Amino acid sequence: RVSRRRHFVPKQASLRGRALMESSFLAHATPSVLRSKADVIVAVTPSLAGLGAAAAGRRGRPLGVVLQDITGGAAEQTGAGSRVGGAISSAERRLLVGADRVGVISREFVKPLVDMGVDEDRIAHVPNFTHISQVQATAAEARRHLGWRDDRFMVVHTGNMGAKQGLHHVIDAAR
Repeated sequence: RVSRRRHFVPKQASLRGRALMESSFLAHATPSVLRSKADVIVAVTPSLAGLGAAAAGRRGRPLGVVLQDITGGAAEQTGAGSRVGGAISSAERRLLVGADRVGVISREFVKPLVDMGVDEDRIAHVPNFTHISQVQATAAEARRHLGWRDDRFMVVHTGNMGAKQGLHHVIDAAR
């Protein structure tokens, strides 16, 4: 069963808009988690509010986290400033250290989590890519398969398209 919770979504990305979005989600999600009869609570980040609601409503149940980004670091990288980013990092650290298990989509997250105080034995690598086995095609074979011309320069980005990825640099480079 999926329970959806309405929350504020800003029209333009901004620190204030993100704060309103996170706080409204926290306010609507926490009562749901508290009422839940689930045996285990799982939060998916980078929603700090989702992690906060899961931790607040766990009532002794095991808490798992699927970490797809570190919120505090992302906040600093997108211009929130070190004071705001530090406050977010501090809250995030407390919540992650308190989780029973933390799944990371990339092994690159293990060291920063250990540095935060998360016990390495509680961290598991859970990649969220779609390929079960590594693709063996060459670039030329992949182009043919996708119908892409050999004489065109291609850039493929398969990750998040948020502000911190700096994808505007790809457009600048293309110009």
